Amino acid sequence: MSLDLHVNLTDEIVDNCTVLVGFKTYPHIDMYGAGHHAGELMIRVLDGEIDPVMSWGNGPLLAQTLRMGHEDAPMGPLIEAARRHERDGLLAATVFGGFPLADIGPAGMSVVTITYGDQARADAVRDELLEAEWEQREEFIFDSRPIGETLDEVAHLAGAPIIILDHADNSATR
Repeated sequence: MSLDLHVNLTDEIVDNCTVLVGFKTYPHIDMYGAGHHAGELMIRVLDGEIDPVMSWGNGPLLAQTLRMGHEDAPMGPLIEAARRHERDGLLAATVFGGFPLADIGPAGMSVVTITYGDQARADAVRDELLEAEWEQREEFIFDSRPIGETLDEVAHLAGAPIIILDHADNSATR
C-alpha cells in the first residue's frame, strides 16, 4: 500500500498491509514513485524474494501541516533521515506527518519502517525517527498572522485574482 504523507495511521491499517510506503513530498509530487516503490516490494514478496518485517509507531505530536514541507525544516531533515536509512538497506522508511485536524484519536505523526526479516533493526530505526520528530516538536508549530493583518496586506494589491483560503478546510474529508 502507498499512502499520503498526511495519513493518520491506525493498528487496523498497518495490520492489513504486507508493505506500506508513504509519500515523501509535500506538496505531493512523488505519488507515482511511492506507489512504484510499494508495488515493487510487493512483487518481490510474491516472488518469494523478500520477507518484509514492518514496524510502526506514533508519538504524541499533532504537527501543523504548513510545517511539513519536504524541502523545509523540520520535516525535510526527517524525510532525508528516512531516505538515508533506505539507502543503507532498509526496504522502506516513511515519516508520516498525519492530519492533525482530523477528529480521531490516532491523528498525528507516525513512522513506518520495513526491513528484510530484521525486526530489531526495523524497531530501532522507527524509534530513532520518532525520537527525532519529538525533538523537533517546537518547530512543528505554525504561527499564523491575524486575519485582519492579512486582509490589510492584500487590500492594495491589483491585477491577478487574490485567493485567501482556510488551509484547514480540507475538502477531501467527509
